[in-house]
Amino acid sequence: MSAKLLDVVGLLEDQPASKLIRGQVGTVVESLASGVFEGRV
Repeated sequence: MSAKLLDVVGLLEDQPASKLIRGQVGTVVESLASGVFEGRV
């Protein structure tokens, strides 16, 4: 299953370099490549 534009998604693991922690939710705002997305928390 792939995310679509404006889908609500949640992090499955911490991303310390981005100061994000597992469980945070955000919205897909752009599809950059197959399986690669940009989102906003």
